[in-house]
Amino acid sequence: MTNRAAGITGVYAWVPEYRLTNEELSTMVETTD
Repeated sequence: MTNRAAGITGVYAWVPEYRLTNEELSTMVETTD
């Protein structure tokens, strides 16, 4: 059995310019309340 090592080579983050609100999302999907 061989030993294998792994590491994190980088971290990437992305933030969208526009975020949907819960109210906007509820108009796109069927809700029961």
